[in-house]
Formats: sequence, C-alpha cells, structure tokens
Amino acid sequence: MTLTDDSPGREKIDVPRVAICGTKGGAGVSSVTLGLLLALKKAGGAPTASKIGPGLVTTTHHRRVTGRLSHTLDAWMLGAQGVQESFARSCAGAELALVEGQAALFDRHCADSSIQREVDVLKALRLPVILVFDARGLGATAETLLSGYLRWDPEVRIRGVIANYVRDAEHQRQIREAVSKLPGVSYLGGIFAADGDRFGGRASIQLNRNPSLLTRNQLIRLGGIIEKEIDLAAVQRIAEEAEPFTVDATVTQSASRRCRIAVADDQAFHLTIQDNLDLLRRAGAELVPFSPLVDKALPENVQGVYLSSGYLHLYAEDLASNVAMLTALRAFVQRGEFLYAEGAAVAYLSDRVVRSDGATLPMARITGATALSQMQDYEEPETTFVEAAASDDSALAEHMKLVRGFRANRWTLRQDRPLKPLFRVREQCEQDCVTAKAETVTGEGVIISQKVFGTMLQLHWG
Repeated sequence: MTLTDDSPGREKIDVPRVAICGTKGGAGVSSVTLGLLLALKKAGGAPTASKIGPGLVTTTHHRRVTGRLSHTLDAWMLGAQGVQESFARSCAGAELALVEGQAALFDRHCADSSIQREVDVLKALRLPVILVFDARGLGATAETLLSGYLRWDPEVRIRGVIANYVRDAEHQRQIREAVSKLPGVSYLGGIFAADGDRFGGRASIQLNRNPSLLTRNQLIRLGGIIEKEIDLAAVQRIAEEAEPFTVDATVTQSASRRCRIAVADDQAFHLTIQDNLDLLRRAGAELVPFSPLVDKALPENVQGVYLSSGYLHLYAEDLASNVAMLTALRAFVQRGEFLYAEGAAVAYLSDRVVRSDGATLPMARITGATALSQMQDYEEPETTFVEAAASDDSALAEHMKLVRGFRANRWTLRQDRPLKPLFRVREQCEQDCVTAKAETVTGEGVIISQKVFGTMLQLHWG
C-alpha cells in the first residue's frame, strides 16, 4: 500500500524552517548561519541546524552552539526521501530549524550531474530561502544580480536577503532600496565590512590551523553582530512560511537501549557525519563520549568504539604521548570487541605515523601498518564523492550493500602485512550524471579482524 501525506503511519513535519544560501562561495553563509543560531538562542529560542553538503567542520560549530547533532543533508548521498527523513530526525523538539547551504545556490553536484545539491534539498524540505550576498562594489546593481537569482528557478522561494561587507550607512541605504524593488523579498539587514573583516568565512582556520576551534569570545562577538544588524523577527516570519511534509512515523522513533558505544569527541577527533551518531542512538545505542587526547581509559562497560576523523596531523605528538589510551584501545580490540574508525582515526590505529615533516611517532599498533602524511599540515585535502559497498569478506556486507559519502584523504596506509579491503568503491556519481563515466571499482579500507574495521571514507549510513 502506498501511503499519501494523509495516510495513517505518517508524521507531519511542520517545524518553522529556512535555508541560508549564498550567491557564491565565500559570501558569508557559514558566519551568518552561526550568528543567527547564537542570536536566536540568546533570545530564548531552541534552534537546530543542518548542513547541505559535506561540511563536517560546519556541523561541529552547529552542535557546539545548539547542543544538538547537526545533520548532513545531501541530495546525492541521500535522495529526496532520505533528506526528508534525516531532517525529521534532526528537528525533533526544535522551535526553528536553519539549513545552511553549500557554495553557490544553483551549483550542481558535479559538472554533468542531474542533481543540484542545494536546490534539490530546498524542494524536498519545502524551504523558503534567505540569500546572503557579497555587497562589495555593488549599489543599485544589486537589484540586477538578485533578480537573476529570483528568475532562475521560480520553485525556489527566495524570501529574504542579507548583505555582507556593507561599506557604510549610505551603502546600506542603496542596497535596501535595490532589494525593495524585488517582489516578495525582504531586506533583513547588512553586515558592515569592518565586522566582516574581523570574522570572515575562513578566519577560524587561523586558530592553530584547526578550523573546528572557535573561542567563546569569537562566538559571542559573531552572535552580537547578527543580533544588532539582522531582523530576527523577519527571519522567524520567513521560517514560518515553510510548507509541511510528512515522513514515515517510524523514522523518528527510537529503540530501547541495547548497548553502550564509546565515541571519540575532542579537539583531535570529532569530524563525523553526525546523522550516523543519531542513527546509532535511535537503534538503541547509548553514546558515551571520550577523549583519545586526555583520557587514560575507555568508558566503562562499552561494547563498541567509534573513532571519528579529525586532526591527527595537528595532535600526533599529544596522542602518541597518551600511552595509556593507546594500550586501552589495543586491549579492547584483543578482547574481540567492535571498533570502527574513519578518516584520520585509521592512521591513529596504525603502528606509526610519518608526518609531513618526516617525524615518525608511535600509535596504537592495531592495523600493522604505517600511516604516511599525503600533504603539508597547512594544506586542505580535496573532497571526492564516492559510492561504496562492504566487501564480501566483511561482517558489514549484510548491512552496507550500497552507501554514499566522500573521501578527503590526508593519510595513506603502507601495509606491513596484507589486509583485506573493507569496501568496494566507485568514485563520483556515474549513474546520476548526464554523461556516463567508465565504471572503476577499487578496494578501500582495511578489515583488521571480524569486528575491527577502518576506512578513509566518511560514509552516510542513512
């Protein structure tokens, strides 16, 4: 039987919600979204946030501010139904949901893909849009620029505009007048250039080269800028225009507790697709955070360990010096318990790591491999999208027949003993592209034992 929106067994999702999107990369979408979350919380609200595309640093910021997991909403990884289900889980109990965009509003997943990453999410979630644009060098011309975005796809409902890098009061007046000529669009305010320069989109990367670390003072300052310059009441009104949709009622239900899983969560390891943590919790797992940097032992009575990716290249010496934790992980694995590591955490499980400066440091001695840095510490790895299926040799094969995600390799493994690959991987989105590409399937990851797995991929289990 096909369920309709009015069928029994469907749950109505009608939380006020709005997307914060940009006219281009670097327009200031992340800073505006984070500032809105801070200002809304200060005003007594209970906001939540999600991210379109693979922005794990961004979802970390969201979680710090809201205290809630921030989900990754990607049309290619999840499809329309998966996007709706992930969003439904993320906004349970929230009073308002912000969805942060990725790069430019109408960009596609790849050059010849049929999927528009942001637009497909906007339509699946029936989201009104607040558009952020860089106002430098624009006055009355802003009307021409913005009207083009309004005309491009009439199904995308742009309802508000925020200008970034406004020069002065006169410039603000010009932008406000230009936006006033756009039908159905409100000017919500502008962020002055002095404030934008002090807290630019990538300013946080200067913090020990770890963009996930923002100081309390920086957060307070950003929230204060938004509170002063942006019409929060108008943001709320736009969010309330979102049309409801329904999902299968079982999507938001949780099972009773079945096990305890220790999850790495500190400065070194915290980059993960947070939906995965939510899915684990709803399947009956009690998630217990721990720090590979400072803790001397794993949490008590845990049946599994989830090592998320992060910044091993910045904290390798500190991690190597915490011998007690390395020993505890090794003993946990030797007892035959379950462990899953992704990204940089796979290098942490290796016998040793060789950093970009040539320094060699001992690690957990679990994989029987050496991890080699692929780039300088200051370099940012490129993201490659992938499809993966667990290899037949893996205990995960029954549960991971086909999953999607991405790879951002900083580390590569030199195996000192042969290990079977964990996944069969195909890069990019061949079946979704207009022009089909030759299928190339490669092995990836390592099966260390029947219950211990490592992968450089960040996969969305949804």
